[in-house]
Amino acid sequence: SARAAALLGGGSSGDGRSSGDTGGESDDVDVDADAVHAVDLADAEPLADAFVAEGINPGTTADITCAALYVALRRGAEVTP
Repeated sequence: SARAAALLGGGSSGDGRSSGDTGGESDDVDVDADAVHAVDLADAEPLADAFVAEGINPGTTADITCAALYVALRRGAEVTP
């Protein structure tokens, strides 16, 4: 999501939305892998709390993301550094 990207320091237009965000269900956000590895997990806690307050289960969201990644890799998607 654009809110997660803002936490990681990328993809945000300053208003909490990604530059390509149209307000729909999907946010296409590019975030550098180094930013993901460098994030302080304590900073992510308020975002997870906000998701829960909105009825979004962050654990389920992560499970769905992992499942989609697994399917893409099994279907031949290639990962490059």
